[in-house]
Amino acid sequence: MAQRCGLNEADIRLTAREFGQTKPACIALDLGIEHSSHNTLTSYLVRVLLVMTGNYGRKGGNIFVQLFCPNMPYWSTMTKALESSIESIPALLPIPQLPPAIIPEEILSQHPDRIRALICDGANPIASYPDTKRFKEAFAQLDLLVVIDPAMSETAQMADYVLPSCTGYEKWEFSIFPKDIIAPQVRPPVVNPIGEALPEVEIYYRLARAMGLVGAAPKFLHRLAKQARKPLMTPAYLAAVNSYALASSKLQGVGAIVARSAFLMYETLGKTLPNPMLAYIWLLTLGYATTRRDQVIRALPEAKAMLNPFALTEYLFAKILANPQGVLLGHYEIEHNFEDYSKHQDGKIRLYFADYAQDLSRLIAQDVEPDEKEYPFVLNGGLRTGFTANTIMRDPSWRKGRAIHASLYMSEADAAALNAKEGDLVKISSKRSSVIAPVKVDKNTLTGHLHLPNILGQYYPDPVTGELKANGIAINELVDLTDRDPYTGCPHTKRIRCKVELVN
Repeated sequence: MAQRCGLNEADIRLTAREFGQTKPACIALDLGIEHSSHNTLTSYLVRVLLVMTGNYGRKGGNIFVQLFCPNMPYWSTMTKALESSIESIPALLPIPQLPPAIIPEEILSQHPDRIRALICDGANPIASYPDTKRFKEAFAQLDLLVVIDPAMSETAQMADYVLPSCTGYEKWEFSIFPKDIIAPQVRPPVVNPIGEALPEVEIYYRLARAMGLVGAAPKFLHRLAKQARKPLMTPAYLAAVNSYALASSKLQGVGAIVARSAFLMYETLGKTLPNPMLAYIWLLTLGYATTRRDQVIRALPEAKAMLNPFALTEYLFAKILANPQGVLLGHYEIEHNFEDYSKHQDGKIRLYFADYAQDLSRLIAQDVEPDEKEYPFVLNGGLRTGFTANTIMRDPSWRKGRAIHASLYMSEADAAALNAKEGDLVKISSKRSSVIAPVKVDKNTLTGHLHLPNILGQYYPDPVTGELKANGIAINELVDLTDRDPYTGCPHTKRIRCKVELVN
């Protein structure tokens, strides 16, 4: 293993002993592992190591974290995608979420229930999802593609309809990042929206009304909504909303009833608040206050006297509205973090998985990864630099300085073998496509490895001619969607096999 990794065996053993003897200790992993080969198995082994050393669910180690949300039941089985059979995960409440990389095959499938229409909201798959060509092929086969976006993105240019949404400065926004505290932030807009732009939630509400999925709320719900934030009236309002949703829903199933209730709350309670979107923040607050009271009391001892959960809800909601910079509402009990989040009745970890064990045995028995003579280089697609900012910054004028913003980082030895100098143009080719980039000779890049900055190659109007011009290099054109993790469908964007040729 030391030989495979290019490391000293003694250093590996020393590091292992130090980690095993240090208490507490934690491991941080990110995209370099998550988008590379065997990412699920590697992530699993990290958890195994943490469990073996007593650092999982313990203060100072790797802890379980949550968002500002109610305590939801755990779903042990989730929906599987029709074509790929990839299983979804309950990343956001119990709503099944699937990897976006499988979208093309779920569209191009011959299954009668395949994806035929798509609403693309808050994402730009044609620029930021892997294997650009396959996404274009799939989107061209859709019966309907609707894009909700403040910019005419690459995906929007393929859409049947583009619905303009507000930018972050023009609408109420909610954010919460998982850490060892619960501190939500609800920010009001700082400028008025331009033209016909609307917040996304308003767009969905109007679409549902126009499609006849929901009708107008009755007057009695509007009357109850005006009193809903009074603790004694909250139960009556919630009961009325849910009862009416159940009686009037045109669609069957629990999901449809929940959605109908959400629309009713947006229309009724939303009108009594500074913005209708805040009705959902109020609902989140209600769920948090009623199911995670212990966390609230640890952060806000004065809340212990509030025995009525609806009174506690109003107290927390008022704090959120009064603190647009963010506000502390909850503390974990770190000392019992594992016990609090263990979902098994016996409180024990399920460490053994037959599929993982079989795959690991097979991989250990293999020799070193064979060289691919046709594609001898390994490209890390997604180097972070001072000139990259994901896809949200479309105007390239923010990039300052004389440095070339989209260079191919190459080792001194590989550049010399190619007879390439700093700034020379090279053609990078994978099994899927080719791109051209200038060379940057980098002493920190290993021989046989390459790096390209992430999320460039978007089209933006030239400030003089108005012509759409590509801004940098579209790495995702090089990615092959079939070269992916078998468990999650996550493509190996950090390990793209390619070849490099000097452009004369």
